[in-house]
Amino acid sequence: MKVTSDQPPFELYYVEQIDRYRVVRTAIRKCISLFNEEEEYKNYLIKIDDKLNSVLRDKNIKIHVKQLKYYHRYFRRLCNIFDEKENGKEIRERVEKRVKRYRTEIKRLSPNHPKFKKVVFQLDKYWDGLFYTYEHGYIPRTNNDMETEIWNFQKIWKRITGYNNLNNWINIHGCFSIFLLNFEPEDGKIHQQTMGIENESFATLIGSVSSELRRKIFEKQKALREEHKTRISIKSKGIKAFLKDKVNKIKDILKNRSD
Repeated sequence: MKVTSDQPPFELYYVEQIDRYRVVRTAIRKCISLFNEEEEYKNYLIKIDDKLNSVLRDKNIKIHVKQLKYYHRYFRRLCNIFDEKENGKEIRERVEKRVKRYRTEIKRLSPNHPKFKKVVFQLDKYWDGLFYTYEHGYIPRTNNDMETEIWNFQKIWKRITGYNNLNNWINIHGCFSIFLLNFEPEDGKIHQQTMGIENESFATLIGSVSSELRRKIFEKQKALREEHKTRISIKSKGIKAFLKDKVNKIKDILKNRSD
């Protein structure tokens, strides 16, 4: 899934602030030239000019601003690559190819720019899910759109399951229950009404997901189920009773082995 934001990165705010300081300083200096020496307002403007200079001439600030501008150029490049309005198999392949080239470039630069290592790590971590939205237009492309879909999904499934907190439930069962919730079988076809998916057979939809990705999802779901069971046990028994039960089980196993 593509992750974008219309707002600038938090750090970029300070870069823009520095640029505004320069504009304000230029305006103040023009105003200073208009006042006579004896006018009181001129002294106030000179003091403001000195304050702005102390910031704009600071070497550390200059270095950080230069770095942020450098990183921001690469950030905007990646956003522009992801900012593809159309969808289809060819679009997906084109976007993926461009991101691969981008990743290769910043990985080459990463030894001298540690920030790029984080970007490479994130791209590698989420690579399996980055490009589906470009091939299948019904998949939301931004965080806000996806959160809206999840919110609607939670609202409906709260009524169906009776659970008040569905985060764990969706993590474990979501990728399967989405078919049960949104698809209506008819004459061997699956007709989807809420997300605009074209009519396809269930086997075709499942077959479009790679076996490697399915294996990863199953492993993740298994781990989530075990984690959920552990939390439920701790909540029902209490942490002390839960740990005591675990210790007793380990003692029994060791005792049986010694026998």
